[in-house]
Formats: sequence, structure tokens, C-alpha cells
Amino acid sequence: MTLIKSGTIIFIASMVGNVSNYLFQFFMSRHLTVEDYGAMNSVFSMMIIVGIPVGAVMLVMAKYISTFNAKDETDKIASLYRNSSLYMAVAGVLFALPFFVFSGAISNYLKIDSVWPVLIVGIGIFASFLVTINIGMLQGLKRFYLFALAIGMGGLLKFLLGVLLILLGLRLNGAVASVVLSGCILYVLTLIPLRTYLKNMKKVKRQTKEIFLYSIPVLISSLAFAVLTNID
Repeated sequence: MTLIKSGTIIFIASMVGNVSNYLFQFFMSRHLTVEDYGAMNSVFSMMIIVGIPVGAVMLVMAKYISTFNAKDETDKIASLYRNSSLYMAVAGVLFALPFFVFSGAISNYLKIDSVWPVLIVGIGIFASFLVTINIGMLQGLKRFYLFALAIGMGGLLKFLLGVLLILLGLRLNGAVASVVLSGCILYVLTLIPLRTYLKNMKKVKRQTKEIFLYSIPVLISSLAFAVLTNID
């Protein structure tokens, strides 16, 4: 696939996702109370800040997977995918756990009457840790059609599910749950084309130290941008 063609596909998918996110915000601003709309964006901002490592992992995965793919090192791709999925599942549990343990304190701080939005965000953080691995894999493997589909569908699913759940009367919980459900669906859809790598059980030399050192500056840059745009 040429650079122009792949870039065009990703651009279109990004625009679909961006427009869907705008429509989501517009719809919620009209169908939620002022208090619920403010609470929704508060928990979303909290979710973005806590999930900063997720964005860094996707960039690192794409970098190393593309390197292994260029050398046709399928065993290393499979090994990195399996190990990363396992580590990210554990990290997802650790990052999500405080939202369950301190749900009451967090909801009080954010002036939210119910703990359910906080609990749902905890589930969403765990799901985001897993789906990011798959998206990074697709990007690194240069499967741009599937990568673009994942980018576009993330926002579109959130919007459609958000409309459905709000119309069902779930209000703030429905708005927050739409993000979680879209992430879970996206994980299953992106797992299908990558499942063959999970079956490859050959052991290869790990590059944990090299990947870790590369991840540090990526994590710092992601942290700086996310905090700058969401801390308020």
C-alpha cells in the first residue's frame, strides 16, 4: 500500500472518529442535565489521565512490531504480542482497582451522587489497556485497513451506543458505559485478525530492557500533553 493511499485511509477514519466524538458530545449536551454533562466530562478526563500509559504502549508496540515485521521475525511478533497482552492485563487490573476501592471518595470529590460512573470508568480503563495492544499491533503490521477501521469504529460505536443507552433512560451511567462497551466490542473485533499470533508458542529472546528504555520518553511526552489538556 502506498504512503498516500494508507495516509488517506487513516485520515478518513480519523475524521469519522472525530465527527462521531463531536456528535456524541453534542447529543449528550442536549440530553443530559448540566450536572450530569459536567460529571461525564470529569470522569472522562480522569480516565484519560489515568490511562496515559495506554497511549505510550500503543506507540511502542507499533514501533517494535513494524521492526520485527520488516525482518519477517514472526516468532518475535507473536512473543511480544502475548507478553504485552499479559502485562497489560495485569496493569489494567492495578490501574482499575483504585476506582473500585475508592469509588465513594472519588465520586464525592467529583460531586457525583452515585458511585456507578466511577465503577464503570474502572472497567473502561481495564478494557482500554487491552484494546490498545491490538491497535498497536495492527499499525505495526501495516494492516492499515483494519487499523483505520479500529480508529473510526471507536468513536462511531461510542456515539451509537451512547444514543441508545440515553434513549433507554440510563442518563449519566449510559453515557459513561457507552465508552466502555465500545472499547470491549473493539477489542473483540481487533482480536479476530490477530488470534493466530496467540497460537505461536515458540520461545524467543526477550528485549524487555530495550523496550522499557524506549518507553520512558514516549510515556513522558504523552503524560505532558494529556495532563496539559485534561487536568482542569
